[in-house]
Amino acid sequence: MTTLEKPKFTDSEGALSDIDRGSNHQHPCISLPIAFKIYCDKSRVSHSVFYISRQKSDRLNAISVGYTGWFHAKVALHEGPSVDSSILGSSVLKGKIIDVSLPSGDVQMIGKSALGSAFTFSLPIGVRGTTETFEWRRSRGQEVKNLGGRGSGWELVRLNGPYSEAEEVVAVYTVDLMSPKLSGRFEFTGTGATKELGREWAIITVVTALSLGQKKRDSNMAAMGVIAAVG
Repeated sequence: MTTLEKPKFTDSEGALSDIDRGSNHQHPCISLPIAFKIYCDKSRVSHSVFYISRQKSDRLNAISVGYTGWFHAKVALHEGPSVDSSILGSSVLKGKIIDVSLPSGDVQMIGKSALGSAFTFSLPIGVRGTTETFEWRRSRGQEVKNLGGRGSGWELVRLNGPYSEAEEVVAVYTVDLMSPKLSGRFEFTGTGATKELGREWAIITVVTALSLGQKKRDSNMAAMGVIAAVG
């Protein structure tokens, strides 16, 4: 079987490793930068509002978080800077399962271990609609370190792509629980920063990353005993 050579990227094509340079490049499939930061607007026990930004004062997309029950957080990525704008995609967190909803249909992301160190999801990719699987893994790798922050986070691995490498990192994400305002950092990498994987993949990737960040926040809040059943 002939394997394809993974395309090489330059800065002009958007595959950047530095979040501040990457924030100046738009993703070709959705109205988000290749790299961005996530800030907290307000945080309550029952609901929170975050926003995506290149810099703190530049609000691009709102993120709303509420609860449908005990630990069942609902995370919604909005199309504009207000929570009143339409929803690009949303998720409901149910332990090891994260249900993602898009206008076109639903995708389920499933945790592979009791410790939640890896989560996988699958969806059709490209013109042929070949189903591919992607896995969020905890990481302290170089791609995560390039985001800045505290040196640990998540990397999204393309498990069965068409290139000669068995696996490729196509997105990275870190969550910051120490800063009162800066909540996280995100970057599309490799083919994830191009048109190849498509708009739905890009939305699902951002929504699932935000979901993992919310799971971490909920775990910390539960440890402090401040989450109660809501809804």
